[in-house]
Amino acid sequence: MSTIAKKIVVLKTSNRWDLLTHLGLIFAVTGFIFVSFFLVFLPWFTNHGETVTVPDLQNMTLDQAESYLSARGMSYAIKDSTYSKRHKPLTVLMQTPEPGEKIKQNRKIYLVITPRVPPKIAMPRLLEMNLDNAKMLIQNLDLEVGRVKYVPDLAQNVVLEQRFNGKEVEVGTPIPKGSKIDLVVGDGLGNSEFGMPNLVGLSLDEAEMVVKGSDLVLGSVLYDYNSDKEIGTVVRQFPDSRAGRLKKGAKIFGSDDDRPEIKVRAGQPVDIWVAGNPAPKPKKKVEPKKKKVMKDGKEVEVEVEDEEYDNINIRNMDEIKEMIKKKKGDPDKELKEKPKRDLNDFELEEDR
Repeated sequence: MSTIAKKIVVLKTSNRWDLLTHLGLIFAVTGFIFVSFFLVFLPWFTNHGETVTVPDLQNMTLDQAESYLSARGMSYAIKDSTYSKRHKPLTVLMQTPEPGEKIKQNRKIYLVITPRVPPKIAMPRLLEMNLDNAKMLIQNLDLEVGRVKYVPDLAQNVVLEQRFNGKEVEVGTPIPKGSKIDLVVGDGLGNSEFGMPNLVGLSLDEAEMVVKGSDLVLGSVLYDYNSDKEIGTVVRQFPDSRAGRLKKGAKIFGSDDDRPEIKVRAGQPVDIWVAGNPAPKPKKKVEPKKKKVMKDGKEVEVEVEDEEYDNINIRNMDEIKEMIKKKKGDPDKELKEKPKRDLNDFELEEDR
């Protein structure tokens, strides 16, 4: 049978004061160790109280940021990457913590950078779209509008071809974000050229029919107030039908008119000048006139506005006056309100 030797160390105290003294020493040593750990060892181990200011790394390349932090005893870690068409690949976009904050020297700075290779997207369908809408779609997909080339086609400002790297690209083809897309757009004009028809001397309606029948577009219609031609007659056009001056003695558009024809293409706008003024004469503000009328057997005054000639064309008004003057005399008297005649002034058919 084995025996277990047990040694019990007993702190013998001769009195109560010795016990208190020993306990005090134990607490003092424990407190010293505790304070030393938290106030000396732990701050030394964690660099407590030693902070640095976070530098601004945004818009730096990753190599520049790495060199900058390494020289100052700091480090970084890549948190994420996101595409930006305004920045080059491997450029710092964001950082955590923010610039200017105080951090411990051994703390890492987390970076968000642009990827080394831009992500790819499917080529959108731009064909048959309006140019403005196509540009908007290109920009919304983080692509860039490249060269816009106009070619003869009646589909004005409509995309006819979409190109990438100088070649036509099919819808759905993967292309990198930030790529330039070239567009071929119709200029609204036809392929073939023909002589500009002569519109001078035609009425406005006839000129419109000729313009539309020639696959041209009627542009501005302006009015010549001083022309002696009949109202509504075309007195000028642009482009002209012939180039240069007519030689002396030759008749316009006659067999001896050897001026070269001006060539136009379908869809081209044509401006014309027409004799006359289509706009109504502005209504004049006149003081109301007072007129005496019979009402309920009594003579009373009422106000009457003079609106003569308000809606008559300026040039037409002159012609009307001239016509009245030739036929009846003073037009002002003729156009004034005539007095009402009594029924007694008329003879019934039976009384004749």
